[in-house]
Amino acid sequence: MKLMMKNFMLILPMVMFCLITKNLSAQSTGVQTRTPKSSALLDMDVSNLADGAKKGFLMSRVSLTRTNLAAPVNLPVSGLWVFNTNTTTGLNAVKGNNVYMWNGSAWEPYSSTLEIQTRISPDDFFMKSPTDFLMSGVALTGFNTGLLVPVPWEAGSVAISNPTYVTLDANLESFTINTSGYYEISGFLNYNPKINDNNSKTALCSILQINKLGVWTDRIGINSTFEEMATNTVQTITIPFDIIKLDAGDKFRIVITKPIIGGNVNHTSTAGITSIVGDLRKSFRITYINQ
Repeated sequence: MKLMMKNFMLILPMVMFCLITKNLSAQSTGVQTRTPKSSALLDMDVSNLADGAKKGFLMSRVSLTRTNLAAPVNLPVSGLWVFNTNTTTGLNAVKGNNVYMWNGSAWEPYSSTLEIQTRISPDDFFMKSPTDFLMSGVALTGFNTGLLVPVPWEAGSVAISNPTYVTLDANLESFTINTSGYYEISGFLNYNPKINDNNSKTALCSILQINKLGVWTDRIGINSTFEEMATNTVQTITIPFDIIKLDAGDKFRIVITKPIIGGNVNHTSTAGITSIVGDLRKSFRITYINQ
């Protein structure tokens, strides 16, 4: 009898350990809470801690070097998350102070909403303006004699800003390239020459100019004709479409003038970029293609 009792006392702790282990494996673990959520393996709740005493979850910190290189983690399992502290450059580079997840063959960065929005349209700079630009006096006189008039823009007209590639200059007439590469340029102007004579015709020339080392040169231009009976109506004029190699520091702008050819009648007072109420007056897009 004593022998049986002795054996039972030896076996009892083992049975209790197995029962406890089984029970714990089916339950959630709570930190700072006695009622962890049943669907969570680990539930950390700091709501009961005083302000200034609350704490967060600190992820494992590593120094990655490449997205396609597991090291310094040995044989990471798919779904493993780490906090990377290192920034590298070049092919498969990683960014410091970012969370990465191992997908089985590479580290994938966690992306914020802002980063996702940037990646959706990472290479565009886009402007759209509802503001009239009307000419009179000396400006109109110069325009009618072939002088080039820069098309003005407004800072508030920047619909997609991307300073990595392009910025609008302080003069609100020109743009500066910030990253060397090939760019695609396109856009339009709505223009009315304000000529009431139905027996006359005229034209508008829109020109894309490039500035390298302080000198403006014509890149490409388009002549658009306003035929008789249409010289007091708004027409949409295309900003010359172009794909061009630009270097960091280069500038560009759109200029307009009246071509001095073919008997084009002078544009009259308040001629310029305009449209009916609610319509855009001008729009412009430049897209970075590649280096």
